[in-house]
Amino acid sequence: MSSTPTHGLAPTVQDDLSESEVRQQLERVLRSEAFSRSRRCQEFLSFISQLTIAGEECKINEHMIGIEVFGRGSDYSPGIDGVVRRQAHSLRHRLETYYQTEGKDDLVLIEVPVGHYVPSFRRREIESGRGTAAAAQPTRKPAPGAGAGFFLPLEW
Repeated sequence: MSSTPTHGLAPTVQDDLSESEVRQQLERVLRSEAFSRSRRCQEFLSFISQLTIAGEECKINEHMIGIEVFGRGSDYSPGIDGVVRRQAHSLRHRLETYYQTEGKDDLVLIEVPVGHYVPSFRRREIESGRGTAAAAQPTRKPAPGAGAGFFLPLEW
């Protein structure tokens, strides 16, 4: 697995993640409700992730994705047909939805930065002393006797 920076981005695979952890997280995301109704997004995420895991992320580009994932011909022109950009937007939205719902406690994150097609794999940052990934986000509730708009943190 490669952890080499790609196009000035952070490493694509965080050094302390094993290939097994990355593959398990990929499978978890692909089987999720957020991805279950979009075969195209499943294939897109799987394709770019498998190349990245294999250390071949330098091969990932819009033209290749259009041909390999979306079945466009070798004359595919991303400037004329924006299928890859549209599906990348959908892919990012589905990843966001997954990590806000089913994957809210997952410790491994898969991200596809805007403007790029190479995914990154990293551990979720958790505040020290907390047991779950969700604990990194404070929960708020209205303060007793306070009017609307006043909140007290439940945990930090």
